[in-house]
Amino acid sequence: MKALLVVSLSAALLMVSVLLSPASSKEESDRFSRRRLNDGIAVDAPDAWRWIRDGIHIDNVKRLMGEPKNVEPRLSQDRNSLQTITYESDVKGAEHWLSFYNDGLLCSCSWYQGIPAASGVAAPVPAIEDGLVVNGPRIVPIKWKGEAERGFQVEVEIQHPDGKWASSRTYFTSNHAVAHLHTGDNPGRWRVRALAAEGAGVWSPQVGFVCGRE
Repeated sequence: MKALLVVSLSAALLMVSVLLSPASSKEESDRFSRRRLNDGIAVDAPDAWRWIRDGIHIDNVKRLMGEPKNVEPRLSQDRNSLQTITYESDVKGAEHWLSFYNDGLLCSCSWYQGIPAASGVAAPVPAIEDGLVVNGPRIVPIKWKGEAERGFQVEVEIQHPDGKWASSRTYFTSNHAVAHLHTGDNPGRWRVRALAAEGAGVWSPQVGFVCGRE
């Protein structure tokens, strides 16, 4: 009797699992939407999407967003990329670029390409003092205050030994904070600007930081 009960419970659990799996998978894929493009995604950083990337297939993208503005077959350096598709952004004049592997899964995202300048959009105010020293793990807190219709763009730069500054990472988010993982001991700096339907506002002042050795 006990053995029969165990078998019955196992069969019931298996049936529930089978019934729930398609729904869970659909729920994961449906998280991808046009609005999702505007929230917390690092440009050219597919690692930021790993928690959901398996649910992002080119067929799901087209189903949820319609046919893209443009399709460009392109081979990446590892010769594994299938194509890049382009969608118009809800920021006038800007575009979203999405590249997919041969199996149709998303491999990289580049948001808001070609953002025009917009007048009358106030610059955000940094909430972190210039010259911040970060010891231990190189996770740099980036915070600011301000309002924006379409979120914010954060630009992080790193200073090379020759004194020149170069782009390190760009973030797009609807939040007022970003945790930036800085590489190396070289000084860094960041700035932020607000996005509106007409384009991007002026940049905030630069905020510098230095990461000590772990």
